[in-house]
Amino acid sequence: MLEAHYCIIGAGVVGLAIAEKLSHSGNGDVLVIERHDAFGRETSSRNSEVIHAGLYYKKETLRTQVSVTGNRLLYALCEMQGIPYKKTGNSSSPRMRKRSTP
Repeated sequence: MLEAHYCIIGAGVVGLAIAEKLSHSGNGDVLVIERHDAFGRETSSRNSEVIHAGLYYKKETLRTQVSVTGNRLLYALCEMQGIPYKKTGNSSSPRMRKRSTP
């Protein structure tokens, strides 16, 4: 029987990040359980790798607030941790509404 101080279920980005942090804590063994044959096979494999700016949502929504705040925090974290990233920019244009014909 396997024994560990910590058991992480799911070997996606979050599960592996938690397991990595715990493994360096010195507080015991870490076991990661994954149902697939390799790590990162579900949601983690579908990450678009885009840091969203909140441009496409209505201004007053929580989704926009979270996107804008998260955008700033993520770039700041990358800077603090020395994590490389590319700001490729984004272009957007207003939609033209169709005029109804009289």
